[in-house]
Amino acid sequence: MYAEDVRIVCPCIPFYLDEFSAMRKCWCGLFIRAGVEDGSVLHGVSEPPPGPVEVRVAAEGDLREGEGKAVTIGKRRIALFRTASGWHALSNVCRHWGGPLAEGGVEGEFVMCPWHGWRYDVRTGATDHPDAEVKVYPVTVRDGEVFVTV
Repeated sequence: MYAEDVRIVCPCIPFYLDEFSAMRKCWCGLFIRAGVEDGSVLHGVSEPPPGPVEVRVAAEGDLREGEGKAVTIGKRRIALFRTASGWHALSNVCRHWGGPLAEGGVEGEFVMCPWHGWRYDVRTGATDHPDAEVKVYPVTVRDGEVFVTV
């Protein structure tokens, strides 16, 4: 019955919701997104997507210039920023003590970690400290929606 089926929850979905949305199914194929008309290509166990996956993370109006916010894509913690040069996404983990970069102050194209003040270039992930840059992710804005590719 539909009422009973609705209560069934895959234990993986809360941790991989963005990936499932992009693939339109869970890895085992037990849960399939609404709108899939031809399920024949979705049967069986599959591997995670082989290449990059584009995930919607915000609406264009969610952030003003100079603001940031934390987003989670799968197991990745990502800091999303809007600056004068556009949208940027980088690891949300400062390489010093793991501070949340998304909570840091933004000055121009730089974010300062709120814990100890390390500065990162939001465009490149570079910092003044040797071998301490953070990973950056491509950002695309399309039809008022912001996407990060992981």
